[in-house]
Amino acid sequence: MIKPEAAALQLSIRPPARSQALRPNLTHVALVALALVALAGVAAYVIRLTQWGDRAAWTYPTVALMYILSTATSAPLLAFATRMTRGSWALPARRVVELFAVPSLLAYALLIPLLATLPPLEGRANLWFGFSAGAPFLTDALALGGLLVLGLALLWFSATPDLVASGRQVQAMPSWKRLLFLNWYGSKRQWTVMRRSLRLLGAMYLMLYVYVHMILTTDFGQSLLPGWKSGVFPAYHAVTGLQGALAITIVTLALLRRFSPSTRKFIGDEQAVGFGKLLLALTLFWFYLFWSDFLVVWYARIPSESGAVQTQVTITYIAPFLIALFGLFLIPFGNDGLSLCNCL
Repeated sequence: MIKPEAAALQLSIRPPARSQALRPNLTHVALVALALVALAGVAAYVIRLTQWGDRAAWTYPTVALMYILSTATSAPLLAFATRMTRGSWALPARRVVELFAVPSLLAYALLIPLLATLPPLEGRANLWFGFSAGAPFLTDALALGGLLVLGLALLWFSATPDLVASGRQVQAMPSWKRLLFLNWYGSKRQWTVMRRSLRLLGAMYLMLYVYVHMILTTDFGQSLLPGWKSGVFPAYHAVTGLQGALAITIVTLALLRRFSPSTRKFIGDEQAVGFGKLLLALTLFWFYLFWSDFLVVWYARIPSESGAVQTQVTITYIAPFLIALFGLFLIPFGNDGLSLCNCL
């Protein structure tokens, strides 16, 4: 059994803990380097817009889009999962994972020009079966836009009680501002509605998350490689996204403990072990989906499908495949397995 943090047992309910804002040192080498990288990324994006419609020029931005989708955009689901399972150990991490809804907006900035590079649906395999009402341009843009709006709603709803100091402060606000802050004054009924609303928003986010992975991996992946037909790959990609979300959450919590001393009494081994268990389970599930996809191709022996797998695994993309195998399965499986054996 995992023992509760000693510092957590000593916390009192009153007065409530208020986190202190970080004061970044703008002369720090790491911050300057990150700022320069960010500016370079913005400049590269603006320059790339001059090549609107050139699919080859937008190859790496497509990879960046899928990376954001598989990390930051997946992170808010961790808050929903721990709420539904009543995992109180994850309370200090929920705000962290919900804040990843903000950088997820970068995915939309990448998606719009990428949709312009897609070839017409006629003459190639696709998901839409002749549906001509804006697919895949309008459908993909609406799906990802809805997912991002739900993520921001999750963040705002959960942060509202912390942003409002008192009910009197809300009553003194103009009507539009009271509506923005949900007319919050902290009654028992409002807390009940808040919890149910967060669970409902989380469930909607999960459903749309699966749908977005299905259509984007098909429109930007399977439909562009002849012979690649897989009903498992969208689920495989969605599970990979949850793995990435867990990984960046663990790294972010470690950085918070390192650079924000006030969070150390809330973030400790309890969160590391809890998220480590989830990461181990998802790693095993990822391997199951990955192996299942191979079994279908192996027994069917359809030349076009075999050629697509060879292109992705053994010929053209063998190096990325090996990196993914080690990064998504072998290293997490070995590391999490040893860590859990030491803790249990």
